[in-house]
Amino acid sequence: MRSSSLKAQDLIVALKLTIVPSLAFTYAEVSAELGLPASAVHASVQMLIHARLATGSSRDSVQVNRSALQELLIYGVPYFFPATIGGPSRGMPTGSALLQLGSPLITRDEGYVWPSAHGTTRGTSLQPLHPCALIASENDSTLYRILTCIDVLRVEGARERALAIKLLRQDLA
Repeated sequence: MRSSSLKAQDLIVALKLTIVPSLAFTYAEVSAELGLPASAVHASVQMLIHARLATGSSRDSVQVNRSALQELLIYGVPYFFPATIGGPSRGMPTGSALLQLGSPLITRDEGYVWPSAHGTTRGTSLQPLHPCALIASENDSTLYRILTCIDVLRVEGARERALAIKLLRQDLA
């Protein structure tokens, strides 16, 4: 039997379901986009329903509770999924390194990156919320931006977190 607590992959599935049009997904499609097995996506949806982050009883009727998800991301994720920061690495930009694009936010000379052999950016390594975040972000730019905001909440200061919260609320409205 599966644990009765949320896992990072459950949050990523919830985020993906907020992005795809209502009633327009299959477990196989979400699985392919996130790089997770379809059975894991199904289990995540069931956990989201159990945790009251989603409602519905089948794939055709699942609706994510966006306000509850926002609260969990903003106030819970930094504590339940603390950041693991490493040394210099090559990878995919995240955190304030990515949020600096198009904003006056300037924090560090070298930003955070999710370590990846295919990455072209150098920075301080930050383990993503879940290993599937790399594949999921390559397939969906909106999900990438949201996961980047979550990383800001996990590692950055008050000014950066305020910007990330604003962007999260816009994306998850």
